[in-house]
Amino acid sequence: MATQNRGAIVRGRHDSQVPILTFVDVDARIPQDHPLRTIKAYADRALTALSSEFDRMYAEVGRPSIPPERLLIGGDYIVFIDGG
Repeated sequence: MATQNRGAIVRGRHDSQVPILTFVDVDARIPQDHPLRTIKAYADRALTALSSEFDRMYAEVGRPSIPPERLLIGGDYIVFIDGG
């Protein structure tokens, strides 16, 4: 059964949080000149530009979802890691 969440878009939001089980700072392990940093910057800009489109795609009632930006970025990381 969907939870009523009137007045707010049900699209999930990206709230930064400290990883619980991470003992290594991933950002510190990636060199500043690594191509992945440039790719992430492009992806972040593109997803920010699409944010209003994503908002229109989601209902105003129901349970919050996983933010589409996280899903897309996660898929991109899989491609880069696996060579997809």
